[in-house]
Amino acid sequence: MKSAQMQRAEPAGPAAQVRQMISIKDVMKRIPVSRATIERKVKDGTFPEMYSIAPMRVGFFLDEVLAWQKALIEKAITNGTIKGHPEATLALPC
Repeated sequence: MKSAQMQRAEPAGPAAQVRQMISIKDVMKRIPVSRATIERKVKDGTFPEMYSIAPMRVGFFLDEVLAWQKALIEKAITNGTIKGHPEATLALPC
């Protein structure tokens, strides 16, 4: 007989779509800029939105931050501005 825990099905509906959030400190570990720079980029619309999750606490959706990083890298590769990156040579004319 299976235990009750093993019989549970995966959540359906809105619960299955919960996205992971990270703190601004976690964002600063991934993106080596100051808090002020992140806040300025959010205000300018050039960085994912931050959400107030509690008094004096903001969070970011991890998938949005990762998408921003990916777009930044892809843009740099396309422009040929990542020197020494293996994919950077793909964007440069021979």
